[in-house]
Formats: sequence, structure tokens, C-alpha cells
Amino acid sequence: MRIPRSLLKASLVALVAMSLALAATPATAAWKPSKPITILVGFSVGGAMDTAARLQGEVMSKALGVPVVIRNVPGAGGRNSVTILNRSKPDGHTMAAINLPGQAVNQAARGMDPDLRTFTWIGRQVSNPYFMQATTKAGKDQWTSLKQMKTAKKPIKAGITGTGGNTFPISVITANLVGFPVEFIAGFKGPELITGIIRGDFSITNLPLVKRWTTAVQSGEAKAIVVYLPKRHPKFPNIPTGVEQGFPELGSSSLVGQNLYALPPKTPPEIASVIEAALVKANNDAALKEKIEANGNIVAPLSKKDTTKLVADMLALVQKNSALLKKYIK
Repeated sequence: MRIPRSLLKASLVALVAMSLALAATPATAAWKPSKPITILVGFSVGGAMDTAARLQGEVMSKALGVPVVIRNVPGAGGRNSVTILNRSKPDGHTMAAINLPGQAVNQAARGMDPDLRTFTWIGRQVSNPYFMQATTKAGKDQWTSLKQMKTAKKPIKAGITGTGGNTFPISVITANLVGFPVEFIAGFKGPELITGIIRGDFSITNLPLVKRWTTAVQSGEAKAIVVYLPKRHPKFPNIPTGVEQGFPELGSSSLVGQNLYALPPKTPPEIASVIEAALVKANNDAALKEKIEANGNIVAPLSKKDTTKLVADMLALVQKNSALLKKYIK
């Protein structure tokens, strides 16, 4: 039986069209979340990381079409969120804001799992610059610059929260780079560090450069020594950088507190790309940026590739100083 040429031609056209449609589907169909997305925050409600996550989550929710909820899991200097993320399914419904270089210490100096390099890094939440302040309490050792501190003959007492957060590695590496002896006094919460610097319980401390931690400086009961940035902070222009004082290493982005977003290991690229796009939209929102930066944090977006490199650079910096860090880890 002969098939009419017109029918054969029509069938071939339909077959080609169907083949093209099927071939195009995997490349053009974007992944979509099927339930709310959870952002793990390893610190308490109301902190800088928590506030930024909530603000960014609102914009990301609109872009993704599902609610974005914040789950606070404070403890162990932010490590709880890292542990939970590592155990989560790589289905795009769980992500975490992770503090570095603090978490790099757990891996490079403590030898703890997981390997941060296995996470699927998607971007930066905020850049969280730290600064050093020194007591001005009468009768106590007083320091006014890094060069002066380099001349110290006995260990300078430095207050820190513990050995799990960002304050610890930044303080240790700074002392090593500048070249002054140091004695760490640990176990303080953030507000207690301010009280301690005012009373002169210790000579120096390093804290995030946000308004709430500058109260002692504003009252004259402490002096700001250095901010760990390549150039002065726009909201705190009176605080000199380490670069200005002759220590260019103190301007490295690997020494700045970084809150970075990650997905679980082995998250498919197509999922990561969708989450990254929503984060980019949030970080480009002018109103959101203004709210986050009002407190002193800096919204400085990073691509997946650059975020992954920053994590590797931070791990390398901590590894380079691991022997020194281990001296103070019990």
C-alpha cells in the first residue's frame, strides 16, 4: 500500500517538531522548589547574620514562588548549621549562612568534618568587617596603633568569645602578622567584651564593625585601632586600615568576616543556579541593601565561582596559621 506523499510529508514535519520539543525541554525547563526553603542560621535571632537572612529571604521568596523560612540553630560558634546542612538532602530546600574564617578553623586547625570544599557555595550574604579596639582605662596598658603594639615586651591581653567564631582566628592571625605577643582571655559574649574593654579587664578585642559594638569607642572608653579592610569603611571613616599602618596583609578579603551561603554537598547545578539567581535578585534590591548596610555590614555579591574560591583562600590562610591556632585550642 502506497502512503500519499502529502501524508508522509506531514508526518515527517510532526516528528521533527516533536523531536525538537523533547530535545529543548531539559535545557529550558528551570528547576522549581516544591516546598518552603529553609535558611539555617547558626546564631541567635536579632544578630547580623539573622537579620540579613530574613531580609534577603523575603525577596528570595518572591523570586522562587515559595516561602523562605529562617531556622536559628545557635551554638558551637555557628558550627551547628554546618553540621545540619551537611546531613541535608541536596534537593534545594535547605541552605545555610556560614561564618568564615571561623568555620575554617574547625576544619584546618581542629581537623573536623565536614570538608567545607564539598558544599555547593552559591554566594555571599554579607561582608562582615572586623575591627580592633583598645581600652583607655586609666592605669591599664593602652595602645594607639599597630606599630606601637609591635613594640610590646610582654603579652597583650586580648578578650575573645571563644575559639569557634570569627574573633579567634582574626585575633590570632593579626597578632602573628603584626608581630606582637598576645595572651587570649576567652569565654565572653559580645556585650561582655564591650564591658571588659571599658573596665580594662583586657587591653584589646576584635569585634564586627557594626554600630552596636562601637559604643565604647563612641564614649571614649576605647580607641579604634584598625579595621580589617583594604580601604576605610564608608560608615566609620575615622578608623584606619592595616594597609595604612604598613600591614597590607590585614586588608585581605580572607581576613574579613564573611557570611557565605551554601547548599548541601552534591546539589545539582540546575538547582544551585536557581537559588543563586534568587540571591542575586535580593542583593541587587536597593531597599534591602540600605537596610542591611545601615548597621555597618556590607552587601558585596559574589558569584558561585568566586565564593568557592574565597572559601578555598580562607582555608589556605587558616592552614598556614594552623600551628599557631592550635596553641590556643584546648
